[in-house]
Amino acid sequence: MEGYGIRLRHNNYDMTICGNIISSCLKDGIFIEDAHNITIYLNSITGCQESGIRILSPGNSIYLNNFVDNGQHVAIQMANTTRNSQPLDYIYDGRRYRGCLGTFGTTTKV
Repeated sequence: MEGYGIRLRHNNYDMTICGNIISSCLKDGIFIEDAHNITIYLNSITGCQESGIRILSPGNSIYLNNFVDNGQHVAIQMANTTRNSQPLDYIYDGRRYRGCLGTFGTTTKV
């Protein structure tokens, strides 16, 4: 992609960005500016030159995304953005847990 994978600007509220596969952007995979209460989860973002997700406004939430080989995985330039889910119940290795889930990211060095 020549620019952004997904770009929200100016007065977007109460939206969800979920289940996308974004790759090889020259800028950011997901770019959020002047948008509030945006939930970004379960996206796969790879090979974006600037960042996987860039957030320039407060009051948003990102979790359970997969990042690989981005210039920077997450760039948050405003406070009050959470990087995990609300507490929820889940089962891992046959045991029940309650907690917040985060994000997974890797960078491959060549």
